[in-house]
Amino acid sequence: MARIPNDQLERIKQEVSLLTLAESQGYQPKKQGKDYAVCCPFHDDKTPSCIISPKSNLFNCFGCGTGGSVIDWVMKTQGVSFRHAVEILRDDFSLAATAANTKPVKQATIPKLEAPITTDAEDQQALQQVIDYYHQTLKQSPEALAYLQQRGLDDPELIVASHFSVVTFPELSVV
Repeated sequence: MARIPNDQLERIKQEVSLLTLAESQGYQPKKQGKDYAVCCPFHDDKTPSCIISPKSNLFNCFGCGTGGSVIDWVMKTQGVSFRHAVEILRDDFSLAATAANTKPVKQATIPKLEAPITTDAEDQQALQQVIDYYHQTLKQSPEALAYLQQRGLDDPELIVASHFSVVTFPELSVV
């Protein structure tokens, strides 16, 4: 996976307004001198203790000590990795719109995947769903298929037949 260039990171940190981002997520910043205060999204906060500084485009919470740039804000508020946060900021928020301090329209560019198993499945059914998921993943992965080919396991019938079914043993109970 390619490294994100430093100039692109710096551009995002400078041009994507943290204040506008916080507002687009539903926070209501209140002016405090030259900065703005919001209730911290990272801990139970009754009074605004998270300060957003538009000049430096950084945030800092005096309650829990969390702070950082617009990238850190997205990572922590959305629970995503550094790379995913950069992609969200690069793709979902028009840099021109946020630099002009207008509210961006948020559009998800990352496809939402269907859950591989249903949450209400019985044990055997859940196990079969997991097996089906991994079998489909195997068949769609060029890396996995190349590995099998290196091992001499590239017969199409073998790959199709590798779809196992759950065998139930009534005398064995899951505890």
